[in-house]
Amino acid sequence: MKRKYLSSIYVILCLAVCFVLGVSAFFNSGDSATEMRDVSDIPQFINDDKTLNENFDSEISDYLSVNMPIRNIAIRIKSAVMATIFNSSSEDDVIIGKDGWYYFNDTIDEYIGANLLSDRSILNVVDTVVQMQEYCNDNSIKFVFTVAPNKNTLYPENMPIRYVKSDINNYNRLCEQLKNSNVNYVDFSLLNTYSDEPLYYATDSHWNTEGAIIAYNQILDSIEKPHEDYSGIKRTSAEKLGDLTKMLYPDGGVAEVESVPDFKYGFNYATRLKSEEDIKIRTVNENGSESLLMFRDSFTNSLLPLLAETYETAFFSRAVPCDLSLTEVENFDTVIYEIVQRNIENIISYAPVMKAKEYTINNMNIEKIDVSCDSHVRNMDSGLVNIYGTVDSEYLEDNSKIYINITTENNQSVYRCFNIYEKSLYGTDECQDNGYSVYVDSSLIKEDTVIKVMVETDGKYIQLNTNL
Repeated sequence: MKRKYLSSIYVILCLAVCFVLGVSAFFNSGDSATEMRDVSDIPQFINDDKTLNENFDSEISDYLSVNMPIRNIAIRIKSAVMATIFNSSSEDDVIIGKDGWYYFNDTIDEYIGANLLSDRSILNVVDTVVQMQEYCNDNSIKFVFTVAPNKNTLYPENMPIRYVKSDINNYNRLCEQLKNSNVNYVDFSLLNTYSDEPLYYATDSHWNTEGAIIAYNQILDSIEKPHEDYSGIKRTSAEKLGDLTKMLYPDGGVAEVESVPDFKYGFNYATRLKSEEDIKIRTVNENGSESLLMFRDSFTNSLLPLLAETYETAFFSRAVPCDLSLTEVENFDTVIYEIVQRNIENIISYAPVMKAKEYTINNMNIEKIDVSCDSHVRNMDSGLVNIYGTVDSEYLEDNSKIYINITTENNQSVYRCFNIYEKSLYGTDECQDNGYSVYVDSSLIKEDTVIKVMVETDGKYIQLNTNL
C-alpha cells in the first residue's frame, strides 16, 4: 500500500514537472547567442504537404533538450525524487547505495562475479606485466604495477542488497597469480585497513585525497624512492564534487568536504593542461629527482600532483596501448603502470608497444605441424612491425606461451609474443585468450621472410604455419 502511495506521488510530480517545462519551452525565445548549439524551429506535427510528420516524436525531444530553459533543474528534481523516495537512480551509470553512497554501474560484474575472464586470460594478464617488467629491467628502469580497486570492492557495506557480493572476481584471481610471479606489484586490496575513515569518496568512483596519499606512499616505497609522505603536514578543508554526483545532477549537486594537505606544490606543467583527463601530461620540478613514465587512468588524477612533486620530470599517459618504446627516446628511470579493477581485461586487449625480446630455442625440442594459424602484419610509424593473430585453442594450455620464428635466407630469429588478442584490430569487443601480438624491427621483414608461430607448453614446442 505504501509503495502504491509513493508511486502516485512520483507520477504526480513528474506530470507537474513536465507541464512546467512544456510551458516554459513554448514561451522560450531560444536565443541562439546563448545556446551551446544551434536552435531549430519548433517541429511541425503536420508537414507542409499535409502529411503526418513521422519523426515528430524524436524532433520534439531534440528541440526540447536544446530549448528547455530549466532542463537541468528537471533532471535534478527527477534524480532527487528517485533517490529519496525510491532509492534508485535516474542515471543508468549510477547506483544509489545506502547512507548517501553512490557506485559506478560498470563495477557490478566484478562485484557479483559475472563475466569472469578465463584462467588462461588471467595468466595472460600476468604474463603481459611480466614481459613489461623484463623489458624495463633489461634497460635498467624500475617498474611498478598496481590495480586500483573498485569502490565497492573495499566498501561493499553501502551497496544495495539486491546485489550479492561474490568471493570470486577477476581482481582477487589476478592478485593470487601475481603472488606466484616476480612482478613488483603493489597490492591495494587492503587499502581500506589503513584508516578508520573511508579512503574513497561517497559520491565519486575514486579514492579520496587521503586514499591517494596512502597509494602514492606504497608505490614509491616499493621502489625505495625517497619522497615526502605528507604525514606531518598541516591539513585544510577542500570540497570535491563527485563524478557520480555530476552524472545525477548536471547543474551541480552537493560537494563532499575532505581534509587535504595544506601544501604548495613546486612542480609546473610542461604541456598545456586542459584537464586532469588529458591523454598526455608532462610535468617538471627542478627540486625533484629522476624521471617518471606512468601509464594510467583517472585514478591517477589525484596521484599526479604527488608524483609530479617528487620527480624532476614526469610523463603521464592515458594513451592506448602502453608505449614502452618511449623509453628508447627518453631516459626514464621509473615506469609505473596503474589500471582500475574494472578494466583489467584491457591489459590483454592491446599489446604494449615495445621491441620484442629475442630468445634462443633448441630446434630439437620443436615439433612441426602442417597447420596454419591466422596471422597479420602491419607497419608502424616507429620503425616497428606488429605481427598479430590467433592460434587454434586446441594447441593451447592455460600456461602456454607463444613465439614468432622469423626466418630469412641468412638468419633465423625467435621472439616472445604477448598472449594478447588484438580485439580492436579484429573489430570486435569480445575478449579471447588465444591471441598473440608482437612488435619487431621492420628490418627483419623482407621479401624472402618466412614467419612461423611456435607454442610452448611445459618446455615442449610445436611450430605452426602462418597464412602470411
